[in-house]
Amino acid sequence: MDIFIKKLFYPDFETSFLNHFKGFYDSVFIAFSPFFKLANNEIENPSVQKSHQITYEQLKSEVKEFAKIPEFKAKIFSQKNENYPDDKAIAESGKIITWQEIKEKALFKDFGEINKALKTSIGGYREVFEKSKLLEKLNFVTEKEQIFHPNEGNFAPLVKIQIYKTLKYLNKTEILVIDEYLETEKELDLNTISLDEFVEKVKVKDYYIYPKDKSILFSIDWDSFFFIICSNQPSINEVIKAGNFEGFSCLDTTEHSWEFTKEETLSLLELEKQMKEKKTTSDVLRGRDIVCFSHDWTGDPLSKTHLMRVLSRENRILWINSLANRMPTASTKDLSRIVKKLKSFTEPVREVEKNIFVLNPLAIPAYGTEAVRKFNEQFLLRQVKKAMRKLDFVNPLNIIFNPAAGLLAGKIGETELVYYCVDEYTAFTGAAKGLREIEENLFKKVDLVIVSAEKLYESKKDFNPNTFIIRHGVDFAHFRTALDEKTEIPDEIKDLPKPIIGFHGLLADWVDFELIKKTAEHFADGSIVLIGKITVDAERKIKILDNVKNIHFLGRKPYAELPAFCKGFDVALNPFEISELTLAANPLKVREYLAAGLEVVSTDIPEVRILDFCRIGETHEDFIRQIEASLANPLPKTIVSDSIKAESWEARIDELRGIMAKNKK
Repeated sequence: MDIFIKKLFYPDFETSFLNHFKGFYDSVFIAFSPFFKLANNEIENPSVQKSHQITYEQLKSEVKEFAKIPEFKAKIFSQKNENYPDDKAIAESGKIITWQEIKEKALFKDFGEINKALKTSIGGYREVFEKSKLLEKLNFVTEKEQIFHPNEGNFAPLVKIQIYKTLKYLNKTEILVIDEYLETEKELDLNTISLDEFVEKVKVKDYYIYPKDKSILFSIDWDSFFFIICSNQPSINEVIKAGNFEGFSCLDTTEHSWEFTKEETLSLLELEKQMKEKKTTSDVLRGRDIVCFSHDWTGDPLSKTHLMRVLSRENRILWINSLANRMPTASTKDLSRIVKKLKSFTEPVREVEKNIFVLNPLAIPAYGTEAVRKFNEQFLLRQVKKAMRKLDFVNPLNIIFNPAAGLLAGKIGETELVYYCVDEYTAFTGAAKGLREIEENLFKKVDLVIVSAEKLYESKKDFNPNTFIIRHGVDFAHFRTALDEKTEIPDEIKDLPKPIIGFHGLLADWVDFELIKKTAEHFADGSIVLIGKITVDAERKIKILDNVKNIHFLGRKPYAELPAFCKGFDVALNPFEISELTLAANPLKVREYLAAGLEVVSTDIPEVRILDFCRIGETHEDFIRQIEASLANPLPKTIVSDSIKAESWEARIDELRGIMAKNKK
């Protein structure tokens, strides 16, 4: 295909760049339109981005043709902005700021996140694709340092300078310039015009530039913050080097929307579809009787607690306290728990909160033999059915968080069965023999499987085709109180030496205590604060922290007090060991830290890596370096907190409603 005869200088959005230019160019380079600073900025109140949102009334005053058109629902952006430097000022005193510099300053994970932020800033996406959190991160850095954003959909002045110098250097001086609509074609001889003249002659709507020998093509598209350079090897390398262009070479699959992976795009399109169908899900998970097999109600609020509290606003919940997933030990803590279980077994079903009723079941904490499993099944079934009769439960939905409850799955008269899997349970230390078999049978039996992490999805999807991911939410309003002036830092930590490096959560055997010790030794003048209960299986491992003077064990604290402690932290930790268990974990504490405005430093846990404002330490030494970096460059707590605002537990229940509605169909 001769793209010059057909004037197909840019592919459609669903065709890869290399495939479009196949047979004419073998290489395509995505070149970023640069950010910039002005050496001589005379604008009194500069605006870092040119495009800005306007009202429909403002649009009508700017474009007379719209005065006769009825108002429509859409975000409207204008390019008229007196507070953004003009092309002459940019060309004369603009200094390029690379995307790499922006990536490092704003802690973006990759260049795709920058492109998402920029395109969100001009309303270039449908709503479901918009990334407002990324835009907030970008704006925080650019406004603070007065770095101007590139303008979209044209060859910016600094890019025109790069192109001019490149073509001159390569002695490609006779060029053609064609506009967006392929209506005008200009011939320019770079030997007869100056750089300033070239910058002036290439207009805003000129989208295609190439020498007469067609050895190079510079092409751009509307709403884009990048342009493409097309040529053949090895000459394209000379072009990139000559112009000092920043970007990357296209792979066979690289398309216009390169910032989104295929998986992301499909997922967002599915989400968009669910949003449109949301009205049809209004009766799902409303007015139901729900049986929930979970952990002990009196334990720390976990994902199950938060989800059921949301559901209890419109449903009745029978909460079944924990069935053991592991064999008890002879430790004092385990023996004490057994005594409590026996005592609570005699208690009636009680309403602990409005519409939440708690049952304390009794079972043998072993599943290794058929006889024991059969006894547990019959004994538990009698207890649960008795409670259901007392509460007049009818046609219940059974939501199982505890795999040991697989013994009763499908046997309590439920109309639907959901397994909500939030951990790799069989990877826990001391997991009861026979639990794996029970769980695998449960996966196959249920109508729906929900998992909370990508790793869990990959390991469970083959058991049941109706397996979906719903990541954890956060009690945002609760942890946001860490930013309130009236919230007081507790006496236990307010006078500790700074920095205060904090942790809250279970001090279990999956925590890397050696890493905590190294951190304490490195920050010897600071304080390491550990809040949480020490589990039985961690009692030996945690002894490594004995006699480390700047480590402060505060024990378990009431959930209500955690935001106040977070307010006293300078940085928060998620120091998990890397194992089968933790790689599939989605630590709830991380979102709680973020909601409290805290930057997080974590070991390399996949579900933490995908979150904003979380620094990943791939080794012990790197972990400590990330803490240092966070302390050296603290971000505003409101920015960090706002990044997690949309991830409420209510939003997660809406996701569940959408999935269940679709699954019913």
